[in-house]
Amino acid sequence: MYVVLRSIGVNVNGEVKTHDGRIDMVVDLPTDIYIVEFKLDRPAAEAMEQYALSKKRITLIGISFSSAKRTIVEELVEELPQAAE
Repeated sequence: MYVVLRSIGVNVNGEVKTHDGRIDMVVDLPTDIYIVEFKLDRPAAEAMEQYALSKKRITLIGISFSSAKRTIVEELVEELPQAAE
């Protein structure tokens, strides 16, 4: 899947390291980002539970630094809606 997407020009990264493990694949499109988890001999629902259906709150944080000012010039925080229980 990685090779096919990469060969048609899609921005895709595999085995992306995070603070608590690795994401199997991240597909970065102009308007969407897809987190893809693959499971072998386990239900696809387990892959979904890792992120989308987990009880964890997901917060996006963006921080912009200025090399000229040598300080933070902008920060944005957005909490994603939690999955229904």
